Amino acid sequence: MVYGCSQGVQQGGGESSQTQPHPQRNTSFLCKAGCEAVQEIVLRTSEVFSHLKNMPLPNGSNQGTQLSTEKKMRIQENLSAIQRHFKPLRAIYIRVNDDCAGMEYTHIEVSL
Repeated sequence: MVYGCSQGVQQGGGESSQTQPHPQRNTSFLCKAGCEAVQEIVLRTSEVFSHLKNMPLPNGSNQGTQLSTEKKMRIQENLSAIQRHFKPLRAIYIRVNDDCAGMEYTHIEVSL
């Protein structure tokens, strides 16, 4: 089951004209961005495993070698994209932890 990024993130009220952003809205935005990064990582990882599962072994023919090379390039592209998403995700994690350092946590029950 895939949950949307908007679940569990409360949106702030209307936009204010103040020069400093509201910390809760900023944290909410970061949580949404982090959720989207995680979803992208999961999607790309799933694609990597799908390509690996369906990848034919090179059989020595030109067509087999070309197909194998194309699949390998797609896998490499997905692995690069996964790596690119981890750096901002780590920064988001650190920032949200810092923003929520003094907060008390309340257990929330979700009924499905």
